[in-house]
Amino acid sequence: MSVYRLEIFAPIAGAAPPAADVGRRQAEAAREEARRDGFAAGEASATEAMLAEEGRLTSDLVEAIADARLSNEAARRHVASSLAPFVEAVVAALTPALAEVGLAGEVMRVVD
Repeated sequence: MSVYRLEIFAPIAGAAPPAADVGRRQAEAAREEARRDGFAAGEASATEAMLAEEGRLTSDLVEAIADARLSNEAARRHVASSLAPFVEAVVAALTPALAEVGLAGEVMRVVD
């Protein structure tokens, strides 16, 4: 057996941790805070970009629908106006007596 006896060192409850440990903990806390801030900034940027793209696509769709409505209305008016003389001729040919009293005019009013 040796005459030397090794002393066991244990931290005292409530004692301050060594300076190196404090620095490491501060660095970890700063790193975690920076990560959270970066994540929040990236999430906000991605959300903003998604909403901008969604708005652009929606406006394109709304514009296309409006153009289609105008084209549809113009086509409908053109067809109705081109059928008007045909309908008038058919009514006049089938019902000469009624055409004289104004049936053709009433039909034309409804067609228009």
